[in-house]
Amino acid sequence: MPESCPIELVVAIDDANTIREIRSRLAESHAAVTWIVREIQELSSGTSAIARLALIDLEAVRGMGEDGPAGLGDVPFIVVSDKGSPRDTLEAFTSGASDFFTTLPEPLEFQSRLRRHALAHAADLRHRRSSQSAVQISDQLRSQNAELQELNSMFRQSIDALRDKVDTQGVRLQSIGNVGIELNEIRDLDILMQHVLTEARHLVRAEAGAILTRDEDDLVVRFVQNDAHLQSGRSFVDLAGGFRVPISHGSISGRVSITGEHVNVEDVYKIPADAGYHFLSSYDERTGYRTKAMLAYPLKSPNGDPLGVLQLANPSTPDGQPKARFDTEDVGLIRNLASIASVALERARITRSLIERMIAMAEIHDPKETGAHVKRVAGYSRVLFEGWAKRRGMPQIEMERQRDRLSIAAMLHDVGKIGIPDAILKKPGRLDPDEFARMQMHTLIGARLFEHTHADFDELARTVALHHHERWDGGGYPGALDPDEVDLAPTEPIRQGLAGEDIPIEARIVGLADVYDALCSVRSYKEAWPEERVLAEIQELSGTHFDPELVEIFLEELDRIRAVRDTHPRKF
Repeated sequence: MPESCPIELVVAIDDANTIREIRSRLAESHAAVTWIVREIQELSSGTSAIARLALIDLEAVRGMGEDGPAGLGDVPFIVVSDKGSPRDTLEAFTSGASDFFTTLPEPLEFQSRLRRHALAHAADLRHRRSSQSAVQISDQLRSQNAELQELNSMFRQSIDALRDKVDTQGVRLQSIGNVGIELNEIRDLDILMQHVLTEARHLVRAEAGAILTRDEDDLVVRFVQNDAHLQSGRSFVDLAGGFRVPISHGSISGRVSITGEHVNVEDVYKIPADAGYHFLSSYDERTGYRTKAMLAYPLKSPNGDPLGVLQLANPSTPDGQPKARFDTEDVGLIRNLASIASVALERARITRSLIERMIAMAEIHDPKETGAHVKRVAGYSRVLFEGWAKRRGMPQIEMERQRDRLSIAAMLHDVGKIGIPDAILKKPGRLDPDEFARMQMHTLIGARLFEHTHADFDELARTVALHHHERWDGGGYPGALDPDEVDLAPTEPIRQGLAGEDIPIEARIVGLADVYDALCSVRSYKEAWPEERVLAEIQELSGTHFDPELVEIFLEELDRIRAVRDTHPRKF
């Protein structure tokens, strides 16, 4: 029997022969026995395969009620008695007994029966613990509102203070106020950083820019924007592909991260030897770009913790002429933007932290893979949604708002796997029908987790969790089933799902993103496929598994898809 899964045997007090026989059977079945007379004792730690004998008369069993025997809590118990009238049997089961014996079965059968009840109890405990954990996460999401409200208050105060200076610096500072309002609407950390970079470049008319965030002892370039690449017709991606810069005084960004002070350089290739830092030219060498003037500014949380570094390069005048360097007004504008952005970034970081905690709790796959996997799926989903929205002429503000919500929902698409046993999740081979039916339940479990929370992305997260395994041809799951009414212990797999445009577009997008990442990655049951094979498979499944239009967009945006993949690589 499983470790630490006790079975109580409730025996009539005057049935000494049965007691001796039970002890004999348990000895034959290699089960440890704790002998208890009229009281239930706590099990010692480390005890496994427990069967405890409680000497309680049958009259006591009749008085147990729904809560079971006094002192036993919710542990399963078995009644053994020669008083096996229908009434006795009914009262025993009504009182919560897991089984009732009037005569003892043979040792092997007896052991099997005990094991079955112990496994059932262990499964019930896991389910309840998972439910409790899900409730705790929901409570965390709700309690987060208070913290976010405080951050929003700080955010509004920053904007109000900034508006007091508008008269002295005119339109450019008014632009910062407008940016502050826009940043307040964004919840996804990646989208927020992208937006901060775009607006910072616009404010100081920088030709290029990047945002770097800390990863252990390095700064990782998360986002790069470069107008020169666009004008030359070169492929442009807003994700950098993972350039790494050591956190040390020797590099510009490393120095800014350590000291918390900005660096403003007229020409990065003419930094004096005694400056104590130098420019890392890897990006220029790889892309052919020529960085000259650079402003590197720290991004911090409201309490001063480092969040990253904002790099801006090659400023210009209002009429488009190159400037020798970023001037004092430029530095002041970026200081004000960074102050506003820090509050929004901290709020987004809190949201991301809670989401990643929820994902880690679910132990979706190997812990080293989970975080990177969901970030890639979120990134692919953003790219696909932008392409889909552009084809429909969706207004920019609406597109950005929906993309933001989808990005968060995409990260949580598989959180329902919290209710699926590891033996099924990590099975190194094809699932049998019973296992597959159980695996399908993760879509319904995931949808249930978002039933009672109150974040603004809840409904979309519920939709994505529920329908990301639908197929364009209707061969997916769970179809039109109501997640709140379905028995989560299925007897056979679900055979019919939603089809075509009946599948929510967000679920269609995340479904394609999830399959692409799964094919490109190592799993317990397969090696990673080469990209050529993955792309051929996706094209082959267009019109059956996937929405044909989304496959077209996927192939059109392949450079950006690859950039997302390279920015969030596996850690091993």
